[in-house]
Amino acid sequence: MVVDLGSHAIKAGRSVGYPSDTEPSVVLPCTVQDSRVTVVEKLVHPMHAGVVTDWEGLETLLHYTLFEELGWAPEQEGQLLVADPVLSSRSDRERLCQLAFEGLGVRGLFVADQGVLSLYAAGKTSGLVVDYGLDKTGAWIGGWLGILGREREAAEALKLACLWFPSGTSGASGAPGEEAVPAGPPATHTLPDGQTIEVEAVVREASAALLDPGSLQGATPGAVPPLAQLVAAMGAALPDREARKGVLGSLFVAGGAAGVAGLGAALAREVHAALPAAQAVAALEPPDHMPRGAARSAAWAGGAVLAKVVAAQEQWVTRGEYDEAGPGAVHMRCL
Repeated sequence: MVVDLGSHAIKAGRSVGYPSDTEPSVVLPCTVQDSRVTVVEKLVHPMHAGVVTDWEGLETLLHYTLFEELGWAPEQEGQLLVADPVLSSRSDRERLCQLAFEGLGVRGLFVADQGVLSLYAAGKTSGLVVDYGLDKTGAWIGGWLGILGREREAAEALKLACLWFPSGTSGASGAPGEEAVPAGPPATHTLPDGQTIEVEAVVREASAALLDPGSLQGATPGAVPPLAQLVAAMGAALPDREARKGVLGSLFVAGGAAGVAGLGAALAREVHAALPAAQAVAALEPPDHMPRGAARSAAWAGGAVLAKVVAAQEQWVTRGEYDEAGPGAVHMRCL
């Protein structure tokens, strides 16, 4: 089984079906009922801003996902590959290892970084991943649009429909072709309840903030550099031309904002403008066999790819290794 842990949702499915099944078969909100509250129902979020904050809640959610949704049975558990949040610490991985073997009874475990897995999904082993998460970027942009009070799924749909980047050819990225984008943001948007709302010009400013957080009215000047400036600095710091070519030629936008029209191409253009003209910069698109929008589940898809390699090479952290070395066994195989 492959599980991608996110603050907004947990995505899970069997690797055996990939690439025929290009998306996870189970996508659940990352919320559980707080068992410590007995008077009223209270939902808690086991993860916040990409970090596990409630391990008991996460175990409950993973147990339900694997046993109720995906068909595991006691004494018949299988191997588990987890797409680990980028901000997880060494101790977080050890805690996850302990949860997997003692709480879920897995027969084998492998843990890999979400950014690396996203590249695998795109058919690359080198590149640079920009992962937009819900609790930071999503909530921040949602607050600017004044939609935090709405139901989460409706708010996400509204952001994806409204946020938009124009296509352009200035600062050619060297990519064989840029993704097709609409001529402009829609004039209106229909919510799930049937209500139609006007899309104001402010969405253009919110869109631009995905690349330059400091551009929003009210933001502290210079507090957060433009994203292109950070990416260009990372590229310039690489030791040689081939390394820069490998990384800057494969910019991959993943996470919730991956569905925003034109974002990847816009980032590539701005990074190119911040570098010497001879440096090629290109936005990486998912392979043709992956449906449009699949970049939002890229970490899961990359996990499905890696799980087959791990299984073939018998690279799982085994129960015997866990019993001998404890939670630290995860560092023996998962770097």
